[in-house]
Amino acid sequence: MREVRTFCWRFRRRILAAVAICSIAYFAISVNMTKHSPADSDVQGLNVDSFPRGGGAGDEAGAGGMDGEAGDQRKDSSRKIHRIPLPEEGMKGEKSQKVGEQGRSNSDAISDNHQQSEASKPSKKFPQAIIIGVKKGGTRALLDFISLHPNVVVAKKEVHFFDRYFENGLDWYREQMPLSAPGQITIEKTPSYFITRSAPEAISQIDKKMKLIVVVRDPVDRALSDFAQSIATGRRTEGQFDGLAVPDPKTGVVNGSWYPLDIGMYDVHLDRWLQHFPMPQFHFINGNDLIKHPARQLVKLQQFLNIDVIINEDYFVFNKTKGFYCMKQMGTGVDEVKCLGHNKGREHPRVSPSVLQSLRKFFKPHNKRLYSMIRENFQWDDSEDQAKSRRRRR
Repeated sequence: MREVRTFCWRFRRRILAAVAICSIAYFAISVNMTKHSPADSDVQGLNVDSFPRGGGAGDEAGAGGMDGEAGDQRKDSSRKIHRIPLPEEGMKGEKSQKVGEQGRSNSDAISDNHQQSEASKPSKKFPQAIIIGVKKGGTRALLDFISLHPNVVVAKKEVHFFDRYFENGLDWYREQMPLSAPGQITIEKTPSYFITRSAPEAISQIDKKMKLIVVVRDPVDRALSDFAQSIATGRRTEGQFDGLAVPDPKTGVVNGSWYPLDIGMYDVHLDRWLQHFPMPQFHFINGNDLIKHPARQLVKLQQFLNIDVIINEDYFVFNKTKGFYCMKQMGTGVDEVKCLGHNKGREHPRVSPSVLQSLRKFFKPHNKRLYSMIRENFQWDDSEDQAKSRRRRR
């Protein structure tokens, strides 16, 4: 009997020891699994703030822009969500998860409101479209007209970044732009860009998808208007045009390298631009038609810029004294009309008929090639009253 009792005692001790060992092992395994659960490891191994904002798991994991106390709250609540509760936690673990979700929700709301507030503030941005030319083509009128659109803001002065101040850097360039709100397009105008050899490549380095607007005008009319400005500023006198345009009247050879005439060879300058930008990114405006039918040209421009067509005939009124259209200030509550500056509408210099004929003959092949390149005929050479245009007011 004693031997049986001894055997049973020893067997019970072994069973209790085995139970104890199993309990300890089970507890150790449970703790280890909790510390190294896959979900928790993912959260600790990733930068929570680097997740993009959006729906689903991205929002649950956390989003950028959080820092300080709000950021710590987001990270802590994420750990609570992904942590595998121990069996003994029961409802306590479920409660912790709900608290964590509430904290994350509040953090999201604070972050979203802050980002929305920052995004809605006006700021200076690089232009999405540039009026690159040409001088005396009607660029100022076009800029003033398109600025009537509520979704467009314009740089009031010519910036000259890509032909004079490129070394000032991009921060300087952006600082020259006006403040724009989200959804608005910024436009700048510098007509000399079109003839500047380095401008196409420089602009393409900043934005290969830049929209490029070119106002071209009958090159003879443009040259006369350009020369009239030189007379007004005292750089030239009335009778100099003929000798500068056609140095030898006997041969009638046009001096195409003379600045006012060089600008009018639009096809030559366009060749350089097409090396860096595809044709669909250009919008050409007939400056002669802009004077006569501004609304028609503005409708086309708004379509090119992919903005609502708002500016139409209602925005313009013809001024008989000045000889061109002025703008109505729509939405101001008063019938206010704004015209272009006093320096517009200068009388063109007198030019001999033979020089005019030589100039038209010189530009005709350039015009024809331009029409072919842009697939639009402006009919500058077909009008019967071209000879009368020398006294036309701009």
